[in-house]
Amino acid sequence: MLSQIQAWAEGINGIRTILVVGSMAGTGKQDELSDFDISVFGDQFDFISSDNWLDQISPWVICIHEKFSLLGEQIPTRLTLFANYQKVDFSFHPQTLLSKMAGDQQLPPTYDAGFHVLVDKDQITGRLAKPTYQAYSISLPDLPTFALCQQEFWFESYHIAKYLLRQDW
Repeated sequence: MLSQIQAWAEGINGIRTILVVGSMAGTGKQDELSDFDISVFGDQFDFISSDNWLDQISPWVICIHEKFSLLGEQIPTRLTLFANYQKVDFSFHPQTLLSKMAGDQQLPPTYDAGFHVLVDKDQITGRLAKPTYQAYSISLPDLPTFALCQQEFWFESYHIAKYLLRQDW
């Protein structure tokens, strides 16, 4: 799937950089059910107003349009299930955002968790800070915090049993 995405992106001048993030970037558990999280950076994304561009990558089944905020920018996404059962989440970022990340030498959590460069037409990714792989890391609670969680669990368990007995829902 990555080679198909890379070939597609190489043919579109408005796409300048593609980063693979998430588990398939080598930073998490990977298996045959893992999806691809693809960050597309560029300055011309008019083609995403229609889903026809997906045909250039591979036959697809469904594409859901969503968006999220990152560093003050609204990032459109296309959550796509291809006919070969591969799920790919595309996010479309302005190239200026990648330049800002390179200039700031600080990576947002998605990229600090690790990334793999798939396309870099302007050789900008070499200026990005190296991931620390600390984003989303889980640390164990201290003993007092853990003890409090245990107490709250048993306290609420008592209430749940009482509410069920009363049929109080």
